[in-house]
Amino acid sequence: MIQIEVKQGSVVDEDVDAIVCSANNWLILGSGVAGEIKMHGGPRIQAECDQIVEKKGGSPIEIGGAIWTSAGELMSKRLHLKYVIHAVGMGYKIRNGDDLQERILATPESIFKAVTSTLEIADEMAMHTIAFPLMCARPGYSTIEAEDAPWVLLATMMRAINSFAQKGNSISKIIICTGALSVRPSTETSKSNL
Repeated sequence: MIQIEVKQGSVVDEDVDAIVCSANNWLILGSGVAGEIKMHGGPRIQAECDQIVEKKGGSPIEIGGAIWTSAGELMSKRLHLKYVIHAVGMGYKIRNGDDLQERILATPESIFKAVTSTLEIADEMAMHTIAFPLMCARPGYSTIEAEDAPWVLLATMMRAINSFAQKGNSISKIIICTGALSVRPSTETSKSNL
């Protein structure tokens, strides 16, 4: 059984086996959650991402896929944290150095696939706890209307987790961090078990 916790805050504040980066297909840690992970985890995480893309012959990661890196400097700040899993929900058609052009928006299906890919990696690596951000929630990064995005994205993520939970796996707890978004009027933490 997987315990699910939905709460305000950032994944970088969680002491779990892995935190999830809402990534683009080129694995460039720019702004939002990716930028926050880069700021707190240091340059090692971006260097590992660059090596992964380089090993693919300079090609992007498939949208809906996921890869993992170390947690960089975050490992020395959290007792359990060892990995960042980069869940690719959206992307760009063109990369010129760190300049990304022609955005490919996230869809509920790409987010479902990215969350599923992330959970598969966590299970393969025998991780027990994982913290997700609200995937692709920033306006302009998904096909979902901005005012509906948090709730549609949360429902999509929960659907992927529920589907995955039906299989035997190593994961015991998933935290979904909603950033500054209040999940309830009283900012209480929402918990459920799957």
